[in-house]
Amino acid sequence: MTGGAACGAPAPHFASEPLSIASQGGKSYAFTVEVAGQRRQREYGLMFRTEMAADHGMLFKFDTVQRVQNVDGKTRCLPLDMLFLDASGKVTHIVENAVPYSQTIIDFGWLVK
Repeated sequence: MTGGAACGAPAPHFASEPLSIASQGGKSYAFTVEVAGQRRQREYGLMFRTEMAADHGMLFKFDTVQRVQNVDGKTRCLPLDMLFLDASGKVTHIVENAVPYSQTIIDFGWLVK
């Protein structure tokens, strides 16, 4: 992965960990994800990234249940697939191929933790 910095501010450090997702049919998909568990990490997220391996991603962890929106696409340089999980870890929604640099607000309209 390649990172960048906004206005000279350094990107935060993200620890990586393995993540496995099982389909309803029982097929398992293995990923390596960077964990964004702190507010600054979640705010920075994948800004300015220009590359990402197909089996990599970022997991946004929240301490409380809350409504989630992706508001600022100006810094999203990659087409992304976004998966949203409930508190039990079940995938509740998938947004495929979110358009880079799009100003369209992706409002998921449900609460996640």
